Amino acid sequence: MNLDTIEKTDLWYDTLKCDDGAPNEELRTHLRDEFLKTRDKVSCIVEKIYKDFPNLTLHDITHLDALWRVGDIIAGKDFLKNPLEGFIWGCAVLFHDIALCYDAYKGGKDGIRELSEWKEALTIYKYNNPQIKNEEDCYDAIDFIVIRNLHASKAIDLITQEWTGDNSESFYLIEDVRLRKQYGRTIADIAASHHWSIEDVEYKLASQISPFHPYPQEWSINPQKIACLLRCADAAHLDNGRTPDYLFALLKRDNDSYKYWSAQSNLPQVTIDNTDPSRKTLLFITPNPFEEKDEAAWWVAYDAVIVVSKEISSCNNLLKENGFKVKKVAGSNSPKDLLRYIPTKNWTPSLTNINISDISTLIKKLGGEQLYGSAGDPFSIPLRELIQNGRDAIVAKRFLEPSFEGKINIRVEEKDSETWIIVEDNGVGMSERVLTETLLDFGTSLWYSSLVTKEFPGLISNGFKSKGRYGIGFFSVFMIASEVIVTSKPWEKGRSDAIQLHFRNGLSLRPLRREGPTDDFNSSISTQIKIKLKPDNEYFENGHYIKSKIQINNDPQFSIPFQVYISVIATGLDVDVFTQLNSNPYELAHQNIESESFDKVKWIKDISFIDYREASKENNSFVDKITQFLRPIKEQDKVLGYAAISTIQNRHDWFISFPTVDGLSSTVFGRENNPSIVGYIDRYPEKATREGYNNKPTNETLKKWAEEQLKLLQHESLTNEERGYLSENLSFFNVDPSSIAIIPVCIEGKEYDFTFDEIAELLSSKEIAFIKDSSSKNIDLTTFTEVKQHEQYAFIASKYTASSEFVTPYYWALNEEYLPINPNSLMGCLHRAAIKKGFNPIWKTEENVVRFKDGRIWNLIILSIKN
Repeated sequence: MNLDTIEKTDLWYDTLKCDDGAPNEELRTHLRDEFLKTRDKVSCIVEKIYKDFPNLTLHDITHLDALWRVGDIIAGKDFLKNPLEGFIWGCAVLFHDIALCYDAYKGGKDGIRELSEWKEALTIYKYNNPQIKNEEDCYDAIDFIVIRNLHASKAIDLITQEWTGDNSESFYLIEDVRLRKQYGRTIADIAASHHWSIEDVEYKLASQISPFHPYPQEWSINPQKIACLLRCADAAHLDNGRTPDYLFALLKRDNDSYKYWSAQSNLPQVTIDNTDPSRKTLLFITPNPFEEKDEAAWWVAYDAVIVVSKEISSCNNLLKENGFKVKKVAGSNSPKDLLRYIPTKNWTPSLTNINISDISTLIKKLGGEQLYGSAGDPFSIPLRELIQNGRDAIVAKRFLEPSFEGKINIRVEEKDSETWIIVEDNGVGMSERVLTETLLDFGTSLWYSSLVTKEFPGLISNGFKSKGRYGIGFFSVFMIASEVIVTSKPWEKGRSDAIQLHFRNGLSLRPLRREGPTDDFNSSISTQIKIKLKPDNEYFENGHYIKSKIQINNDPQFSIPFQVYISVIATGLDVDVFTQLNSNPYELAHQNIESESFDKVKWIKDISFIDYREASKENNSFVDKITQFLRPIKEQDKVLGYAAISTIQNRHDWFISFPTVDGLSSTVFGRENNPSIVGYIDRYPEKATREGYNNKPTNETLKKWAEEQLKLLQHESLTNEERGYLSENLSFFNVDPSSIAIIPVCIEGKEYDFTFDEIAELLSSKEIAFIKDSSSKNIDLTTFTEVKQHEQYAFIASKYTASSEFVTPYYWALNEEYLPINPNSLMGCLHRAAIKKGFNPIWKTEENVVRFKDGRIWNLIILSIKN
């Protein structure tokens, strides 16, 4: 046992050093012996830290012993007052990093990977590193993230748990049961505190604890003082003793680890600055300059010096007259100042940070119209983002309280010529830290940050998935608001615990903070966001109607009630949303899409504006008819769409189909039309603006849904035209439409409706020609003016959906072997029908074959048979 490093310090001399003539020497000796026994046991465990995580600088017993030396330099003589403080200090040092290895956790590596914290960290890591293809490649990195986050709080478990040695005998790290029970918690808290904020040190640790019997009354303990010494000594232990040369040369480290090893390997031991007559300045100094290739390592050293300086300053402020001898760190004023002590060679560090002089303006641009655009329907954007935030809070609470349903309330209040929009939810709410830090941290989403594991342990690992991703949605409110008031509290706390942020003049980086709720913040609310609309807003007309600003097909503009407007925004949301106009009763604007009593009739009428547009009146009967076929599209019991397959040509201005992203419509009026369906199919978000291009349901899920639609419609009385649209739409979802299909065919200027078998019969005398251009939609096949060998062709041009750009690339295409790519497209079905008739079908393409009166020339895909 080599105790040279420890025994040379005043910390040891003043507390645990043997002194035969001193009073209470027997008690001192016992404390010293128990500390040394604990040190022996801990040294065997911390040796494994390097084995488990070789990229870390050394955390073995040499590091722990060195903290006595570094702490001694910082504290000065007579800092620790008695043997009991010395024992607690020494044990806190031993336990502060002991849990940085697998053996500190039940089940070791496998046990770590079963923890909810591990699963949450993996989810967050994968989200923030989308380039990872094989998740097992990041398991070791996740192990370290989790152990680093947990190790400080693990001390109490390691102190109280029974260990088993190699000889199968059990033991405790602190052997004396009385010391373990009386001071184990204090030691553990001090050990854990090196990862706390200095504010937590002040509020969680006492400044004085009286000793238990039989220790003398004057042996009182100051946990705050010991904790401060530990955090400063740990921060200041920056020298080559933690990066032995043989290990530095032996190990191949990643870039991040290399710069930390390189920085510390170039630094001698910390000392006192002899040029300071008061000897109150800590000094990091090296004769070896950092070369240009070690620039990153120099900056690591600089940042470390700054951290040490801040820790010493904040601890001295807390301890006041009980503070350290050392008051400052040489070179901590600036990079130029530090160069006097940690020099560079042939390069000069410059603290030239990227500077944004007007952050609020930048956020307004990136979180407002510059991101989302100002055309179309800008009023829906902030409402959508706030609804999404409320939904995430409610669904998160469902994971914490399974019987909880939750709701979002949206009110419009008009008073004194001002219009306010108030959005409330009863979800998890926000703690002060989330409200004042994460909410205002532009680009940071709580749900994909490490803070979520602290605020809501187990939430992510239990399967919660947020709709919010980018951490910018809240800032969109300033597109429409001149004033914003945000009030929130954690859901399990009372109304008096609410914290309020008041943005009195639009977006400001210094909102007014108040404690306590507003008058209308009742106890059932978790979060309330009040928005005062800008005076020049033109969103409402004729009371509480919202006018479309988009002109469609020269139809007159129209207005819809606020309740319907919100219904469209929340099209596929899994939370109830209510609206209220002034003091009128609340109305259900949107019903939880997953509700067993979901009212699909009201829903489809709301989102299609049938009751509010003259142009919609003609599709009333169709919507009434198709509503009975609306069905949820589900995967793993989650609704990812609600739709019926279309049997008509969906017009863009009918508003009967559109995609959503995470259940929310990207716009109310300027929707993208999905011509194959009535209803919606959810998509993955591709951009922060909530544009999406790839369907969330898998192709297999969509196919099963379409097969169900076919069964429902097979016994309906459909016109030939409806069967034509239906067949092409079924094909798009890879469902064979042969049993129901009717296809229009033009032969020598006349149009006929045929089945696939009837078209196949024509192959004995005709070639079947498909007009493959996407812009051939709705052409009149009887208006050819020039056709090569006109008589030999039977023409098929989609009058329906499949010739649109929505499906054409997959629908009208041949593979390298000149066979239809989609076996259930019109071409694929006809190919099979020809084989069924005993023909040998052959496919080819011809360019510039057909000319129409308007001058357009079309290309053909031709099916013939081999004689």
